[in-house]
Amino acid sequence: MEKHEFDIRMKTKDMFAFMLRQQYFGLRGIVFLVFITTAVVFSVIKWDSMEGSAKAIIIFVVFIFLVFAPMQLFLRSKLQAGSAERFQLATHYVINEEGIIISQAGEELELKWGHLFKYVKSGSRLYVFTTAVSAIIFPKDQIEDADYDYLLEQLAAHKSEFLTLSIETAVHRMPESEENNKEE
Repeated sequence: MEKHEFDIRMKTKDMFAFMLRQQYFGLRGIVFLVFITTAVVFSVIKWDSMEGSAKAIIIFVVFIFLVFAPMQLFLRSKLQAGSAERFQLATHYVINEEGIIISQAGEELELKWGHLFKYVKSGSRLYVFTTAVSAIIFPKDQIEDADYDYLLEQLAAHKSEFLTLSIETAVHRMPESEENNKEE
């Protein structure tokens, strides 16, 4: 069985790119863009007739969404990538026809292709989603071209096996409680 192996060390820039993507893509991002665009267009059109307090509020809101929120995401990603123990160590990945084997600090997790949700190529990164909001980040600059191509090839070949988001999937993935395991 063919397999490709490589190590990745999470960097702040990769974590930040993922957090930005999660924050500003999708419904939340569309609402954000509509809100900011409307506020800016309204402000430009009505600027001369607006009172000082209204101008201050508009400037404050635009600052919060365009400067403060991304800065907060960057600081959070820097803190997470810089201080969390799991990001301090390199993570070893083995890609094969069965799935992805992830190992770090003596622990190992095997993800079968059928346990993934989707994958997204974005710029110089590949995100492999294990849930609707969590993903493995594969920065292209840390992976040899042959390994990256093999990973993409396997993802494309097994895409039909990926989980779909539904109530059935959520229930299927929920751990069974002791209450559910009682024999009657």
